[in-house]
Amino acid sequence: MKLYDITPKIHPGIAVFPGDVPFSRQIAMSWAQGHHLELSSVTTTLHVGAHADSPSHYHRDGCDIAERPLERYLGACEVYAVALPRGERIRPEHLPHPPRAPRVLFYTGSMPDPDVFNLDFNSLSPELVEQLVGFGVHPRGHRHPQRGSPRQQALGVPSGDLPP
Repeated sequence: MKLYDITPKIHPGIAVFPGDVPFSRQIAMSWAQGHHLELSSVTTTLHVGAHADSPSHYHRDGCDIAERPLERYLGACEVYAVALPRGERIRPEHLPHPPRAPRVLFYTGSMPDPDVFNLDFNSLSPELVEQLVGFGVHPRGHRHPQRGSPRQQALGVPSGDLPP
């Protein structure tokens, strides 16, 4: 199986959700400082870069990510390139065909700069979420936020109503 890494480079300055913990690296020991090894620690939100949210992030009764089998996140995946104006929802009619794999990702280009967090990214409509669940597709993903956005209430997708 060929693996693709879709993660933007994690670095100081990468954008995070407004008010969340930004990425930082603290160097305790380094070759450059004359030490015999490199030793550092990282502080950041779990939502930096490309990531998979645990159901507990977006659903009041959702499980912790540690309870999810790793196989759920590895394997065949279909990528849909969806060209929409920024801020529009991805709807069922935007899929050219039903998913042919148990996992899907959506490439929208609506968050082109990982160093700038914008609120007008494309996200999944409640109808598409329901349709994907009906197809047995899990997880669904973007390379940027899809749930928990400040726009959520205005878009009519409260976190507690999304399937765990």
